Amino acid sequence: MLKSTCHGATPGRLPTTSASLAADSFHFFSFPPTSASHANTFTKDTQLSCCQIWAVSSASTVSAPNFPCGRIRCHRARSACRGGSHAGIPPGALYPVRLGEVFNDRFQTVAKPGYGSSSTIWLMRYLLHHQYVALKIYIHNSTQHRELPFYEHLDKVLPSRHPGAKNVRKLLASFQVAGPHGKHVALALQVSQMSIRDMDTVFMNGRGFNEGFVKGAVKELLEALDFLHTEAQCVHTDVHPGNLLLGTNDDSVFQKLEENEFSSPVPRKQFEDRTIYLSRLMKPKAGPLLLSDFGEARLGPGPHAGDIMPIMYRAPETLLYVQWGYPVDIWSVGLTAWDLLEGRTLFSARKEDGNFSDGAHLAELIAALGPPLQGFSIGIAIERSRNWSEFVPIPKERTLEAAETKLEDNTKFLQFIRRALTWDPDSRPTARELLQDPWLKD
Repeated sequence: MLKSTCHGATPGRLPTTSASLAADSFHFFSFPPTSASHANTFTKDTQLSCCQIWAVSSASTVSAPNFPCGRIRCHRARSACRGGSHAGIPPGALYPVRLGEVFNDRFQTVAKPGYGSSSTIWLMRYLLHHQYVALKIYIHNSTQHRELPFYEHLDKVLPSRHPGAKNVRKLLASFQVAGPHGKHVALALQVSQMSIRDMDTVFMNGRGFNEGFVKGAVKELLEALDFLHTEAQCVHTDVHPGNLLLGTNDDSVFQKLEENEFSSPVPRKQFEDRTIYLSRLMKPKAGPLLLSDFGEARLGPGPHAGDIMPIMYRAPETLLYVQWGYPVDIWSVGLTAWDLLEGRTLFSARKEDGNFSDGAHLAELIAALGPPLQGFSIGIAIERSRNWSEFVPIPKERTLEAAETKLEDNTKFLQFIRRALTWDPDSRPTARELLQDPWLKD
């Protein structure tokens, strides 16, 4: 379980600047994982097969409270409220959700926690049982949906006694929403608080967490990946702090967000056909780590092919177009551990002019990790790639030892990073093996 204690933040309100919350007043402690009985907040009689599609007749309508409406002045607090869209998504591609709107006579929109590259995320109250879920609504023109097939596959291996199963975010239901420009896939997911990345940005001023918190988070992440790799037989491909969520064992914490929307409606920008709402954050409380966002997941151990992973997180085999499998997730674990501790990515993957470059990325890898051993597949691929479109010098000063600046004794931590960032994917440890690493056992 990840536990946090914060002083000075108002629950449910977004501070005007991250500096208004002193990092020194936010303390993190790692705790043993919670029992499987607390894996999610739904009572036994409300849990659903993740493949179930709800088709509800109008006769089953449930009464829902009316949310504040009308034109509310837009505060200049965040670009999401200043513009007419989210992260460059064309406005017509999104379903125009309204606070208070009820979906399938079951879910009422309470707040907007955030949005992604192809979806928006909404906190919903499940009206039948007065509990909360997260509703993820995809853009109507999303070309390929991998997340729902993943959950349909996951449903075949759940329930599971594996300790990491509780650290994988669960799907509770799925359905389609008819919008003005097309149909949208909607996923009702296990409710969560906020991502670990947002916790760092808002409450730690982007400076990273203490070592104890990072160890706790990495342990739970590795448990989740061990479950995915051994029982679900799935490659996540998109592991990073933004997809690590802080779950909750008591969803009553979301009641405060709902109350805040009545007493102090969130800033918004009104258009003729839609409303853009400011995302509402909350003071985090203790809860399990949840690995989320399976929109790029691949089923089966591989070998797989194709472009995956965020640019700065790409493993050598993806940079060099070598077939890949489970080890790409282990590479991501190493970079995630680094990000959580240091508050910044280890590799920039950029040239001096700021443009992304595979050549610059490989040069950074060699500077930090040393060259790959000759004879291994990655080493051979690099030798064959010497005809890069541009020559990039090795930044020899960017070693792991020079980059790590927070720990007084970083020996075990750097050894852990080197194990996870092993050049050759066949030589990288599995998630289960990495759980026994001295840094995590210390």
